[in-house]
Amino acid sequence: MRSWKQSPWSWIPSLYIAEGLPFVAVTTIALVMFKRQGMSNAEVTFYSSLIALPWVIKPLWAPFVEAFGTKRKWNLALELLMAVCFLFIGYTINLKEVTLWSLTAFWILAFCSATHSISSTSLYRINTSSQSRKILDNMCRNFFYLAGLAGTGLMVMLAGGLETYHRNIRHSWSLTFYFLGIIFGAIFVYHLFFLPHEQKDKATPLQLDYRQHWYSFQYSTHSFFHRRGAFMALLFLVFFRLPEALLTKISPLFLLDSTHQGGLGLSTQELGFTSGTVGVLALSLGGYIGAKAVEKKGFNKCFWPMVLLVTVPDILYVILCDWQIQNYGLINLFILLEQFGCGFGFIAYTRFIPFLATNPAKATHRATYAAVMALSLHVPGFIAGLLQEHVGYHNYFLIVLLCCIVTILVSAGVYLTPGYGRK
Repeated sequence: MRSWKQSPWSWIPSLYIAEGLPFVAVTTIALVMFKRQGMSNAEVTFYSSLIALPWVIKPLWAPFVEAFGTKRKWNLALELLMAVCFLFIGYTINLKEVTLWSLTAFWILAFCSATHSISSTSLYRINTSSQSRKILDNMCRNFFYLAGLAGTGLMVMLAGGLETYHRNIRHSWSLTFYFLGIIFGAIFVYHLFFLPHEQKDKATPLQLDYRQHWYSFQYSTHSFFHRRGAFMALLFLVFFRLPEALLTKISPLFLLDSTHQGGLGLSTQELGFTSGTVGVLALSLGGYIGAKAVEKKGFNKCFWPMVLLVTVPDILYVILCDWQIQNYGLINLFILLEQFGCGFGFIAYTRFIPFLATNPAKATHRATYAAVMALSLHVPGFIAGLLQEHVGYHNYFLIVLLCCIVTILVSAGVYLTPGYGRK
């Protein structure tokens, strides 16, 4: 038992599953659940974007997480609270005022999850050495993806199976969230015994020198905008993911909607397998191959293939919509190709951020870039459903294709240091 408790395998996988499951619950599972309960596409995309905002603004309270209590206590408290949130969501789904109470519970869950990501990252860094992180970072990433696979795949498929068995949509989704609450309760109990105790895990005094913070902000802002290609780099950060942001919110709704509504009419179970299993695996595989390609060939040589692979496959949704393809195997193939391209191309975005953050203010820059990245993905979701309802699925996917031109234009304007990204 002692040797197992000292192994990173005893707590890192469960820690990052605990980080990933609430994220996909808020960003994906909630979207499908709201749709199955009869909400319009405009309502679904607006509410799902609204409850995801805590991940955008989490840098605002990150210093307070560092200043009060140990990271171990933060993780345990938040995991227990998230277990309660999942159970409460399961309860509220059966209420008449399902929207108000469910949204409140989801927002609290999102806030807890965003805070948990702050404390878990700190806990991970405190309890690992810089040398071991080269290997352990891949473990963290893989188990976060595994949580996405379990959430958007298995949990949605479970809800779909319960819908078929019980013939009651609300009851089926209520049971699914009760199950998620039980899982999180088990994670909390497990972490009581296995999360590491480290002497370095101490609160960091909160810095209230606002003048110093202001000078630091001025310096980091000045150092960013007085570098070559700063304005185009900012445009790249904001607009590179625009097609993805518009597509991510609508694609599950398109797959679920009936054929007379312009969709493909998949069941909840089929959607869980297509988007949550095939899609997540393809996305992860694309990201892995993209990262390996950058290591071998260098970022500059891989940049434009990545830009093209993140944009061109979006045409597959136009084909799916126009041809109203009903062959389930072919639908899965199309989703696989599109998600693989998205995963491969997204590496262009993630590897560009370290390229920008290379001066003494890189920590501040990276935090800002992370917030911009989250903002660029979530803000278009507020209007995605409303736009789709006004123009229909066919025209909406054509608009996504036109936005791919924006991605190509902002990519053409960025400045890349020769040889960047190659080992």
